[in-house]
Amino acid sequence: MPLYEYQCSACGQRFEELVSVGSPPPACPSCACAEVTRILSSVCGRTSDKGAEHQFAPGPFPTSMGCGSGGGGGFS
Repeated sequence: MPLYEYQCSACGQRFEELVSVGSPPPACPSCACAEVTRILSSVCGRTSDKGAEHQFAPGPFPTSMGCGSGGGGGFS
């Protein structure tokens, strides 16, 4: 099961949750709202570009997982 990071659309709470592939997104643990957005955590990596050695990926990267999105889990 992958560990995903979410942000609640109602209260803004960020949380992590272990979610089975194909399962619907979890409700917010703070306010129980079902409209949450899956976000990708920022990552740091090395590149071969000498000028970009200390650059970080700009995050978070929202992926809509709210009501009516179809829950496809793809990146938009």
